[in-house]
Amino acid sequence: MAATSGTAPRRSKLDPFKPVIDQMLLADLDAPRKQRHSVVRIYRRLINEHAMDDVSYQPSTTSRNADFT
Repeated sequence: MAATSGTAPRRSKLDPFKPVIDQMLLADLDAPRKQRHSVVRIYRRLINEHAMDDVSYQPSTTSRNADFT
């Protein structure tokens, strides 16, 4: 639901890390395709290198569990 004119948009727990994420993605523009960051790799780097906590990541299992036969 969109924020009404009287309320501010809800802040994301990732807001403090957005500059770091942007920096990783910008660096990936020059990297070979196989060396670019995946969502999981970005998540792990934020935890290990930037002390991110209280943020969870649940990968989608839709495509892995789909029956393509």
